[in-house]
Amino acid sequence: MTKVVATIVPENPLLFFATHKRSFAVLALVAAITACDLKESESGSEVTPPSVQPPSGFGKSWHTGDLRISFDVAAGSYQVDNFIGGVYQLTEGGSFNLRGSAGELHGTPVVDLMGGLGWADNGAPFSINIINVEATTLTFIDRMGATISTSAFPPALENAPIEDRFEDGVIDPRWWTAGNVFESSGVLHVSDSSSMAGLWQLGFTDLEAYISLTSASSHANVAIGYRPWDENVTAKCGVSVDSAGDVAVFAQVYDEASGVTMFHSILAETVMGATHQCRMVWSGGKVDFYVDQILTDTFIPAAPGNYSYCGEPCVFAWSSGGDVQGTVDDFRVLN
Repeated sequence: MTKVVATIVPENPLLFFATHKRSFAVLALVAAITACDLKESESGSEVTPPSVQPPSGFGKSWHTGDLRISFDVAAGSYQVDNFIGGVYQLTEGGSFNLRGSAGELHGTPVVDLMGGLGWADNGAPFSINIINVEATTLTFIDRMGATISTSAFPPALENAPIEDRFEDGVIDPRWWTAGNVFESSGVLHVSDSSSMAGLWQLGFTDLEAYISLTSASSHANVAIGYRPWDENVTAKCGVSVDSAGDVAVFAQVYDEASGVTMFHSILAETVMGATHQCRMVWSGGKVDFYVDQILTDTFIPAAPGNYSYCGEPCVFAWSSGGDVQGTVDDFRVLN
């Protein structure tokens, strides 16, 4: 079971969605982070110790849980991937060398999607200590001082759903980036129109959650959504209230690049405070929208674009200017 976090969103959450994509996959393993060692010469100036050759058999892919770490010795590069949505997805990569001894690995990330949860700390250089390298195992000490063993053999990983029932009162930062949301009484509370919680990964095509709009002082909605086909296209499904006070379960597809609403549908009428299961299923050439397990409407674009692109699921609220509050429960995504 996973948990959720939040990222404060500007007035236009869709624009934020496009420009602040962030990988929210969690590394089950994190590596030690220290400042790169610099030794002083006799004159007092700082010098870099010479590089050394890596241990024999070091340059390959190593696995632990859903994490894969790959080293290219000839290129002096590394890559960290997580198994998300049925495939390995990049979470960090950069350059490395070994200095001082064969067990001290120093690196600098070029790609650092995980921030402090990855090998690096927001792009800072890092250092880990390798304890042992054999033909099929690599053992090293992570940044918390734990001894981690990895294998040259990839495990059999299932494409299991990611789901969060919000039961423990804590939003988990490993999976989610979030802002202006909080977890209480077994649900995720959306507190205002800048609320958002996102899992910024591709590979997810089936998204569902129980949603309730509990109060709003103007035209507003609370919804789940993701990006089918293109990073500029957002599809969402949730509960809205219009300027006349009518409450409904709705579906919408919006092109942020052109500012055009490609699709808008009232899926069911409802009342303020009622909870409905909203579900979206992307299948390449269309998006199906379900309300309370009933297929209610389908959007088929004239030119769908990239059939291999879908994901970045999130929860967010929107308001035309007033307050909006709601709840989300049993959030679930599946490839």
